[in-house]
Amino acid sequence: CLTGGLATITASILGMPVASILSSLPRRGRIILALFFLPLIVPPYRNAECWTEFFFQSGLGRFLTDQLTYMGCPAQSQNILKAGLLLGFSYFPILAYTTWSGLTTLARGYREAASLVMPKSQVFLRIVLPMIRPHMVTGCLLVFILAITNYTIPALMGVKTLPVKIYTSFAIHQDSVRALALAVPFLLLCLGLIGLLDRFLTRGCYFSLSLGNTRATTRPMPWYGKAGVSIIGLICLVPFVSLVIRVRSWNIFQTALIQSREALLTSLTTSLSCSLLITMCGLFMGYEGQRNRFIRSGTVRSLLLFSFALPGVLHAIGIIRLWNTPLLAWGYRSAVVFFLLWSARYLPIVQRIFMDQVAQIPTGMEETARIAGLKGMAGWTRIIFPLLRPTFFLVWGVTFVLTMTDLGGLLLVVPPGFETLPMRVYNLMHYGSSEMVAATAIILACACIVPILLLSFASHVCGKTIHG
Repeated sequence: CLTGGLATITASILGMPVASILSSLPRRGRIILALFFLPLIVPPYRNAECWTEFFFQSGLGRFLTDQLTYMGCPAQSQNILKAGLLLGFSYFPILAYTTWSGLTTLARGYREAASLVMPKSQVFLRIVLPMIRPHMVTGCLLVFILAITNYTIPALMGVKTLPVKIYTSFAIHQDSVRALALAVPFLLLCLGLIGLLDRFLTRGCYFSLSLGNTRATTRPMPWYGKAGVSIIGLICLVPFVSLVIRVRSWNIFQTALIQSREALLTSLTTSLSCSLLITMCGLFMGYEGQRNRFIRSGTVRSLLLFSFALPGVLHAIGIIRLWNTPLLAWGYRSAVVFFLLWSARYLPIVQRIFMDQVAQIPTGMEETARIAGLKGMAGWTRIIFPLLRPTFFLVWGVTFVLTMTDLGGLLLVVPPGFETLPMRVYNLMHYGSSEMVAATAIILACACIVPILLLSFASHVCGKTIHG
């Protein structure tokens, strides 16, 4: 909980200014939005190592660490602080996105009317902040859940979180009873978090994938805004710059590309196919979740979100217990296990995004289509899916990045003969040279960037087609 709290505070300090800055930019200027989402395509464990070498082992970070040691601060407490900061650096784009969604959907008249009778500071505190507070709290809860369920960064920093203890008990000590016993308090914590998250998610649509009304939010950026965007942009670029500096020659990059060719192919094929299936399932589940009263009930929604709140290590243990049997061994020893693990982790959020998008489609359009004779799949293919097509491609791209960089549960359930690129990077961090690790991490980042750019372009083209 301490690690998750520190990560949430760090993400809030970085993410909220980013959301405010992005909401003040014109439509064309929002291309720098991609800059702030760069930390998501670098695996968190590699991001942590870059920041450890760049900040904590030299300069100001080393000075602060020495001062904490001189003051008698235990090494474990310092590691908790470092892990919280590193998790915040990795996940702050998520909080920035939810807050930015609230700011871009804020009506123009609220600010203009309030600015006539009160100063700008009061407009923000009394008008803007109360209206975007649910978006901010939702982003904080998402960051907190991702931070407490992360395995790799606490393991690298030597922090004994519950996911680390569960993994150690199950995989190293072969003590499944102790692993399940450690999972009980974690499950109770997840239930409480999911109750809070579901309470806020039911109050509105917090996953807006449109650019909103640019005229209502565009305003000149002050000097401190430019300074803030520069500082946070540098924070986002530090991992990439450190990776590029580490690769000293083109020959190292070529060697890494040749040696990781099979892992790259495996990652691309499994991530693209599984993310497509997850997006398709999330599309239908999101539609039914919005239109079906039973699925929209609080109990069903909470059960779906509960799967998202569980760490990948627990998902992997469940898959091993259920699928590692003679009857289901065909799935456990094949690429099916990738879909099982990733769908349990990311399908609830994908379903929730499509629920918010379907909520913005008037039911009268479907009723008119039925009157015109478009029933069943005809209405879906002619009315619903064309409206959701831009969201479909964008969600497919985001899900692809999440699956492409996922590691925690795969360490337990990866089938024989399979090796993903994140697993190769993680193994090289322990047994390979630093140059080879950096080159392989750059390959992983590039493998994430190219497909998501293509899917984002497809989403943009579909969006222009809809709006004429």
